[in-house]
Order: sequence, then structure tokens, then C-alpha cells
Amino acid sequence: MISGDYDEAVRFGQEGLPIARTLGDCAIEMVATSNLGETHAARGDFSVAATLLERIVAFEGDLRYERFGTPVIHWAASGAVLANVLSQLGRFDEAIGHAEAAVRIAEAAEHPFAAVLGVCSISAAPPSGAEISHARAPRHRGCAVPRDGHALLARTGRDDDD
Repeated sequence: MISGDYDEAVRFGQEGLPIARTLGDCAIEMVATSNLGETHAARGDFSVAATLLERIVAFEGDLRYERFGTPVIHWAASGAVLANVLSQLGRFDEAIGHAEAAVRIAEAAEHPFAAVLGVCSISAAPPSGAEISHARAPRHRGCAVPRDGHALLARTGRDDDD
């Protein structure tokens, strides 16, 4: 779990959002919203976290692939965290959908870390009935494999076109 001064992180995030909106700076807004959502998730404030992270996954187009000067693709990472949050709230179908979307975006951007986050968040949502075989496939697909100093996504199981 993430550790740190959650109250201070929330305060910083809440200060950053109005600044971003005033400046019309999408990068600041996305990073601040993403970090604020993750902080609320770490604190167990799942409803607040879901509201914030849903704002991130509402972004469309090329913004889904942006890193905004950070090492992570915020759309994919936020989608993975949102999936975990929705699982905590018992919204499993939505959770799986967001996790799968996070994996697709991360894989398209060749960002193994974000893809692994998405794969792990799929595993957090317990499937039911007919969803079991569908939900298992991504669980067996990805793992981070260090190679030449870089983490690659290794395919270890069934792909969609099997």
C-alpha cells in the first residue's frame, strides 16, 4: 500500500486542481486529479476516489496515452486504480471493464508497468458465472519481465485471438 502523509497530499491536490482549471492546463489537472484519486483510494475513501478517477477515464483521444512529464500513463494507471476502487465498492462488472481498458491503452502505448497495473486490477474483481473464463484470460497474460534494463510485458497465456 502507498504510505505517506495523506492529509497533506489531499491538501496539495485540492490546491492544484483550481490552479489547473484557471490556467486551462490539462496536464496539471490530469496529474493532480489522478494523484488525488489515488490518495483517496489509499485512505479508503473509495467513493471520493471513484469520482475523481472517473474524471480521468472520461478523457478521450490522444490524452489517454500521455504521460504529462511523469513516468506513467495517467489514464491507464487511473483506470487500473479505478478498477480496484470499484471492486471495493462491489461494482465488479465496471471494475473489469476499466481494468481491461487500462490494459488495452497501456499495451498500445507499450507501457508495461501500466499494463501490469491493469492486469492486477482485473484480478481484484471476483468474476461471476459466465465472466469467469473471460476474466481469467488477462490474468494469465501479463507479468513484468526485466530484460536489458527494461520491463517488458510477457504474454504467458491465452490471448483474445486464441
